[in-house]
Amino acid sequence: MLKSWSTVFVCDDCDIIFNQIMFVKHAYVKDRGKQMIHLIVSAPVFIRYADEDVWEMGRQIAGIFRGHQVVFAVHDDIQYMHLHFAINTICMFDGSKLQFNPPCLREKMSRIIQVQALTCRISDQSGSSTIAD
Repeated sequence: MLKSWSTVFVCDDCDIIFNQIMFVKHAYVKDRGKQMIHLIVSAPVFIRYADEDVWEMGRQIAGIFRGHQVVFAVHDDIQYMHLHFAINTICMFDGSKLQFNPPCLREKMSRIIQVQALTCRISDQSGSSTIAD
């Protein structure tokens, strides 16, 4: 099943995801070097997000990396919820490589923190997320 949320697509077929990522890399002849960036975003231990809020947060964080294919998964089966992101280093629109240098990393992390804070406020207002005891 493939669903679209603006520039974010959801697909549960790993072969399709892998083939699409490799297609972009081969199209721009950039299939050497660092292939993906692995990013982990954790929620504070004392906050329990509602499932739909976590998935929306994942989609919004994926949208921060416009032009880059992003795959994410939610781990909620341990003490604290966290999301794993795999980000294609090659932009599908122009073939440019995502440079994850310190200034870029600071800018992206600042935007991720904003998304987390907004999701927490929205969850709190809707009553769907809770603060753990």
